[in-house]
Amino acid sequence: LLILLIGISLSACNNNSSSSANTATSKADMAGYTLESLQGSDIQQATKKDENGLLTEVGFFKNGKKTGTWTAYHKDKMTPKTITSYINGALNGTFIEFNDRGQMISIVTYKDNVYHGPFGRYKFNRPLEEANFSNNKLNGLRKVFYENTGKIQAETEYKDGVQHGAHRNYNEAGQVILEYVYENGEKVSGQTFTPPPPEKK
Repeated sequence: LLILLIGISLSACNNNSSSSANTATSKADMAGYTLESLQGSDIQQATKKDENGLLTEVGFFKNGKKTGTWTAYHKDKMTPKTITSYINGALNGTFIEFNDRGQMISIVTYKDNVYHGPFGRYKFNRPLEEANFSNNKLNGLRKVFYENTGKIQAETEYKDGVQHGAHRNYNEAGQVILEYVYENGEKVSGQTFTPPPPEKK
């Protein structure tokens, strides 16, 4: 069951990457923004407000395309909801998402609209998942954490988007309960463990 849940999380992560890659188009929809030219440049600052005049989004256009840092705000608050980086209309750089309390809940690094670099999900300032992507494929060590404690739950090594190397599951005491080895997505060895109960204090 644990492996299934981790697999579902990974599938959702990859699907989000694909859908996010479609959010930036070559020409952005500039309707609803108030535009102000920046002196001495061909860049326009864009702001959008709600029906009550509260700021909901601010960023920059260059030649009709999003560029630089864009910040969206939670409704009725000046608390950032997302901070997104663009170059020439494409997602490039760091994307950060916050809840309405100002706590970071996700961080993604993009290159030309696909995941490329550190990736993380968080809750109540504790990690839920941390990984690294290269050209939209998992590479290196991916970690999943117990939601209620933030302790390591599983770690898996990836190469070019497939499992390659060690995979381990941990119980909430931090003891290894399963260890497999993969080569190019195929399990080649492994075993489960029954660790001794923790010593009573």
